[in-house]
Amino acid sequence: MSYSAHREGQIFYPLSVHLAETAAGAAERLSTHPRRQQLVPAALLAGLAHDFGKYTRFFQHYLRTGYGGPEKQHAFLSALWVAHLAEKFKFPPTLTLALFVAICMHHRSLVDPEELLLPPRDLNAPWDYLDPTKSERLEIAKRQIEALHKEGEPEAIALSLKSATQHVIHLLEQKGIPAPCLAGEQLDRADSKFF
Repeated sequence: MSYSAHREGQIFYPLSVHLAETAAGAAERLSTHPRRQQLVPAALLAGLAHDFGKYTRFFQHYLRTGYGGPEKQHAFLSALWVAHLAEKFKFPPTLTLALFVAICMHHRSLVDPEELLLPPRDLNAPWDYLDPTKSERLEIAKRQIEALHKEGEPEAIALSLKSATQHVIHLLEQKGIPAPCLAGEQLDRADSKFF
């Protein structure tokens, strides 16, 4: 299956290209920053993960038809993915939280993280007792994740993400920017750990 990030008329823009260009652009803007060794890997991760939720069939259907329910929303699922990856790559907790909030709100104004976070005890309790906004967000994410697993999409998504990662490396090389390390590995070797 091919995955699209957005469309202009009848032209569908590939999601892997959009993720790669966003990641490379973020890394390029930070390449001369004094703290680039800490910030560039986070910027790359944010760029590669910021629209992960667009891999769902719900978003792809919406993009092609213009119709979709709440499951077409992609920011919260993308934020969960970036937080998972940041933890996997051993980013500091404060940076993981910053990435989660930034990706979760990347189409809206930033909010207090307390509006987005739940203590673990609330995640394990019945969600219908939570604030309706939070319980609905969790239920939507659950349906999105179930759909990603049921449809046999993990392999296709992994290939798309690998393509995006390889494209990032190529874009960075064109700008003379070395691929940074993630979890102690160069990005080109770390891409298999991205999934």
